[in-house]
Amino acid sequence: MRPSLGRLSFFMLLAATSVAYPSGMFVNYTNGNAVTSLALQGDSILWAGTLGGVVRWDLPSGAAQKFTTDAGLAGNSVQAVAVDSLGNLWCGTSGFGVSRYDGHGWRTFKNEFDLLQKPVTGIAQDFQGRIWFGTYNDYAFSYDGSTWKAVSWQDGLANNGIHALERDSR
Repeated sequence: MRPSLGRLSFFMLLAATSVAYPSGMFVNYTNGNAVTSLALQGDSILWAGTLGGVVRWDLPSGAAQKFTTDAGLAGNSVQAVAVDSLGNLWCGTSGFGVSRYDGHGWRTFKNEFDLLQKPVTGIAQDFQGRIWFGTYNDYAFSYDGSTWKAVSWQDGLANNGIHALERDSR
């Protein structure tokens, strides 16, 4: 069947039409149901990284609190969460940087090694207190509280793509 000239003209008109929408016309919603990572803080707090932010559950009471970019999180798509030895929560986002929550407020790290553009897929703390971040396809990074360092396959990694990190017994 050949398309009629009327249908073809309508399609060409539709394809050539550009529609501009006023700012604020659309509302974006976040999905806190798609869990990407979990971290236990002590015996009573469970943190969940989700595609809609990070959720803090108080296990004894069942109370939950959700944090998003509105609260200061770098991005709502949180791919990795970890709690360090000081009780800080670290969140790795999907291309929006790394955020640290100290129980009172958020600090976001974006410019160190262009973390703004790298999906952070794993976080762990080593025995020296450094926080390690694995990225989807761009190295591993460590942060000692003041200095950032990048590590790649040229430094001994088997591959630059890291999907998860865990501290071993050494």
